[in-house]
Amino acid sequence: GDARWGELDLPALEKFVRETQSLTNAELATFCSARWPRLRHLELWFGSSHYSCNVTAGALEPILCGTGLPHLDHLGLVNSDLVASLIPALAESPLLRQLSSLDLSMGTLARRGAAQLVRHAPAFRHLASIELGQNLLNAREQAQIRDVLDNVILVGQREDEDDGDEENEERYRYVAEYE
Repeated sequence: GDARWGELDLPALEKFVRETQSLTNAELATFCSARWPRLRHLELWFGSSHYSCNVTAGALEPILCGTGLPHLDHLGLVNSDLVASLIPALAESPLLRQLSSLDLSMGTLARRGAAQLVRHAPAFRHLASIELGQNLLNAREQAQIRDVLDNVILVGQREDEDDGDEENEERYRYVAEYE
């Protein structure tokens, strides 16, 4: 649920994982302004807009700029229905260049997100790994991604119950962990 953290000043912290089904913009703002100069691993679970997650892709801008994260080498944006819209922002972010691994697992990545990842593949090639497990990628979409990125982990894709309406494709999709 909605946690209230107060100011985070954790100068020795190296790993932070926040698992929730309903990350809020207010909570994310706390993480964006946290002081944790030694942080190497940041993993945020979003949840779904269907279950009170109100985070927008733009709210991640401070993290994607890398401000205050000089040692971060792993970023997890997990269990999110924003994955497709985050890919272009990640591809252009200063932070991506310093990462060695990226976790976009358990989200709603499907047709549109696969196309985004293929389009922006050069930005992601330096990563040792990109975790995309438990998304909604069919065999064709997985092959398209593998054709341009050899660093992806695609195991455990979930069945996509999309009705084929590309305009509303995310309306009926859910993150892997939502209750």
